[in-house]
Amino acid sequence: MATGVVFYDGADINKVVAFYSTDTGAAWAGMTKLVSPDGGFTQGVDIRQHKIVGTTITEMSAGEKTARPLPIVDTTKDGNYFKGRIQRDSNTVISLRRYKGWRVYVNGEDVDPGAGGIACDVTDNLIDAAGADAAAAMAASTLYYVYVSNSKATFAPSDLRGSVTAPSVHNGVQYLGVAGNALQWRFVGWVFTNGSTQFKDQDNARNIANYYNRVWKRLYTNPGYVDDNNRETWTTASTTWVNANGGVGHQVSFIANGEDAADIRAQLTGYNSAGSHNRVGIQRDNAGGPVTAAESESSTSDDRWEICILDCYIPTVGRHTAEMQACVSSGTLTAFADIDRNGATADPPATLIIGKVAV
Repeated sequence: MATGVVFYDGADINKVVAFYSTDTGAAWAGMTKLVSPDGGFTQGVDIRQHKIVGTTITEMSAGEKTARPLPIVDTTKDGNYFKGRIQRDSNTVISLRRYKGWRVYVNGEDVDPGAGGIACDVTDNLIDAAGADAAAAMAASTLYYVYVSNSKATFAPSDLRGSVTAPSVHNGVQYLGVAGNALQWRFVGWVFTNGSTQFKDQDNARNIANYYNRVWKRLYTNPGYVDDNNRETWTTASTTWVNANGGVGHQVSFIANGEDAADIRAQLTGYNSAGSHNRVGIQRDNAGGPVTAAESESSTSDDRWEICILDCYIPTVGRHTAEMQACVSSGTLTAFADIDRNGATADPPATLIIGKVAV
């Protein structure tokens, strides 16, 4: 929890006109913005409950202090002092938007994203480790850290930019760096560009993630699905693990924050031509084969099986993928991507990956 100096309006003690963190001596640099008629303040003196009357800053009376106890302002990642979320606006634009308020605290300054948000185009230049112009824009298939700046930034003030530099912790808050201009850039989240240098935030690609004010969003893919009121199928006769549906529509991708679990489930509906075993698994990050798998009993075209498995884990920070894989002990698996509507408004999915991730 942050501690600091609070100033109230002399005409209305319910109105806080300024707050400055005093967790460290360096934070007192912000006090140069407030100059009292009697020559300013002495560092280390408890002046937490003062009021402004005309042009004079004076201490509150005991009664006023009782009526308005010192509020606790949390500048850490619970979101109390970061009222914003990054979102996808289009394939080429993300923006920082107001979220349950407007105050985005960046090193002693409240930045208001405004009604239209603060935008970052995929063609905007990145920032380097010092918050300077990196002289290059985003590239394809790359993870970037996203930062918002205050008005004191020497490059792109009050703006939103990407960087290849991971954040550092300063007084419990994630910034681009811990000194100089890098302290004018606060970390807000991550983006991953796809192979066409585009931003995606959809069921099979949660490639925009917030550090603050996260929400749960669905992960979903249904390999081979066609909504045509008919059963769609795909097959495999492989006795070793292969990607479902020939590697088309079998994968979901997401950005992990390193704190919240990814919950991923797979379901396979199908039969085996030889009355043998069908198997389904979930592979992580395109390597190593399934980390969790299930197997059906022997099955024929008249004896179909549904297999469900779960993979719930906390991935490391960064972009990850999960793939549905399948194989057989012998024979040929015929998997049903979907089944007949039977009165439904669309073909119900029968073989799929579904889950959720906090972004």
